[in-house]
Order: sequence, then C-alpha cells, then structure tokens
Amino acid sequence: MARRASFIDTNRPEDQASLVVEIGNFTGRRGARDANYKNSVLAAYYKALEYDAVGIGKNELGMGMDSLISFVEREQLPVICANLCDRRTRKPIFQPYMIKKDHDVRMGIVGLLSTALIPAMGPDTSHYEIRSAYTYAKRWIRKAAKKSDHLTVIGDFGKDEIDSLLNRYPEIDLLLTLSSPKGDRPIEHGNSLVLGAQHKGYYGNYIEWTLASPDTVLPYQAKKATLDKRFPNDSLIVSILKTCATSK
Repeated sequence: MARRASFIDTNRPEDQASLVVEIGNFTGRRGARDANYKNSVLAAYYKALEYDAVGIGKNELGMGMDSLISFVEREQLPVICANLCDRRTRKPIFQPYMIKKDHDVRMGIVGLLSTALIPAMGPDTSHYEIRSAYTYAKRWIRKAAKKSDHLTVIGDFGKDEIDSLLNRYPEIDLLLTLSSPKGDRPIEHGNSLVLGAQHKGYYGNYIEWTLASPDTVLPYQAKKATLDKRFPNDSLIVSILKTCATSK
C-alpha cells in the first residue's frame, strides 16, 4: 500500500486531468480474522490518497447490506453504484455516478454490479436488489455520458456481460472490471477500452489518455509497474498503517 501510494503520486500529473478509482472487492470477508482492521486501513488509505470513486463487488455485498451502508457512511467513502437498490423505493442505495471536472475535462464515473452477484447478498435480497444494468441503469449511464467528456464504468463482469454492456452503451469510453478476459492487458471494443484488475496487489496500472472526437478510438498508452523498491514507501501511508495497528 505504501509503495502503491508512491506509484500514484508519481503518475498523477499536476498539469492534466486525472482520475483514481478502486473497482471493488477490497473489503475483508465477513467473519474473517482481522476483516474489520483491513477495512478500516483501506478506507483510511483511499481517503489519504484522495481516490475519486470506489466501487463495490462480491466481498462488499458479503459484509451484509446494513454493515456495508454503515461502513461507507462512517468512513465517508466515495462509493458509487447505479443498480444496487432499495426494494421498497427502487432507488440506488449509493450515489449512482459522479462527475469530476479537472483541468477543464469532465470525467464521468458510473458504478455497476452484475446480477450474477445476487447470491452474494444472501438474505439481504428481501430488502435490497441488484437491478438490471441494461434497463434500469440505462438512465444513469446516459445522464453521466451527457455531462462528461469521458465516461468510465467500474464493476465486475464476465466476458459476455462486457460485450453486452459495450454494445448497448457505446458512449462508455473505459470499462474497468475485476475480471477481464486478458487480465490487465487493454482490449479495444469498438471505440471503447476494457481493462481488468490484477488479482494481487503487486502491480500498479495507469492509463495515459488523449481525448479525441467521439467517432474515433481514443489514443491511449497503458502502463504497468511492479511495485518494487523503485517506489519508496509513502510516509503518510506508513503512519496510517502504524496508527491503525496501534488502535487495533
């Protein structure tokens, strides 16, 4: 974590628009040893590094909805998810999308959950539901697209879902998913780009992007670095880790 902070600081440009996101599946499993400690440490880390958006996945659903909602509110995490809804109101539990304006560039971020993750909710499905990313979430994706110059969607999707999402929503510029068919190697899908996450935290991924006209593939350069000694431990993150360990 301390080296990842250095990686982010190194690659976060001061003179260009930038976006830092967590896709999801970051919390400890419910009942796992030190799960609460891990969750608190990661929440402090995301706030210290000023992450722009945080997605949720199977691990977060496994916390139980009441625990997840309390955790997000207590830690004031910028969680986004457009299709995890209250069954009674049919409204999203969390902010469905956000727009970040940086250096005159408007960047939209939408969070989505696959309906394949419904079993992970367990008994919480009596009060909460994952609604369709293809029907219900359409309004949020298109709202975000209209307000932004560049649209990113974060979530956890299988190959067929990835194809369906990008065929239905060509306005998506970048789809960040936990499980891409080619891992963290970029895949071009029409004018969109798909990028997966590493399953282990030994690497840092960064995309350098040049905005272009909507009818062309956006010029990009994908970078990946091993988080080794080239990236020194960030002193702020080391301090956070020590503080959390002391209060454990």
